[in-house]
Amino acid sequence: MKLFLKTVALSAVLGTVSAGAVVANNVTASPEQVRSFIRHHEATSNYDRYYAGIPTSPPRPLTQMTVGEVMAWQDSLRNVRSTAVGAYQIIKNTLRMLVRDNGIDRNALFDKTMQDHLADLLLAECEAQRRSVTAYGNCIARIWAAFPLLSGPEQGKSVYHGIAGNRALTTPQNVVAMLGGDGGILTPLPDGGASVLTYRERVAHFREKLESERREAGALVWNNTPYSN
Repeated sequence: MKLFLKTVALSAVLGTVSAGAVVANNVTASPEQVRSFIRHHEATSNYDRYYAGIPTSPPRPLTQMTVGEVMAWQDSLRNVRSTAVGAYQIIKNTLRMLVRDNGIDRNALFDKTMQDHLADLLLAECEAQRRSVTAYGNCIARIWAAFPLLSGPEQGKSVYHGIAGNRALTTPQNVVAMLGGDGGILTPLPDGGASVLTYRERVAHFREKLESERREAGALVWNNTPYSN
């Protein structure tokens, strides 16, 4: 999920590889391997998933709605902590930005193909860093809060660690294995488990808050959710 950070030093995100950092070569994982890993940790791979704290269900499963209908449903939500939707837990303002900046047809279905495409657009922010697993992994960690930083003093922690209860849901070694084409281990996340849902709700709320603050301040910057979450 696309996020906006209050302040993250570039050195902390792409920083030099420290003695304890995970050292790796070029990214060889396929786009689907990367997306699959993200989906699992953001939404247990459920394309119809939406933020658990939303009291009103969408009129149909998200994958049966158009992009425009999903946006309208997100706009209709009131007094909710997050509007995160889909397998990549994309919040309202991020979805609007992706649609606007990439000429996405609002009449197209918000199905698996579309959601994967949206994830690819977010991942494109990291494309220049594919020559380094560490740099690429750190970039992903700035977009999705469930992912740990792979280097620097905060290695192994979410970029948002300690803020609103955020924490990484997998390990640097696991991310490196996935980016290196070995698939990585899909950390067991019990669908519907109270602790996981509580964590995801806190992360989604925090992401929404940061994006809103940055938008109002007129200083939008990309950062690496959770959905995440």
